[in-house]
Amino acid sequence: MEAECYIPRKLEDEIRKMLYTPEIIAIVGARQSGKTTLLRRIADTLDQGVISFLDFEDRDELQYIFA
Repeated sequence: MEAECYIPRKLEDEIRKMLYTPEIIAIVGARQSGKTTLLRRIADTLDQGVISFLDFEDRDELQYIFA
């Protein structure tokens, strides 16, 4: 089994600061650049009852956004 090899991102602290503002945060970038990993890492440290996590790779979730 491979050890987790997460590269900390400078953006992580900025995202954490913005979590308690009323705005929606969208993370965009190239495929396979670590966007989902970054957000899941942050989400794992939060109270699971207060977050919503949408992965736009999931077609079922997309229908709620573009319905």
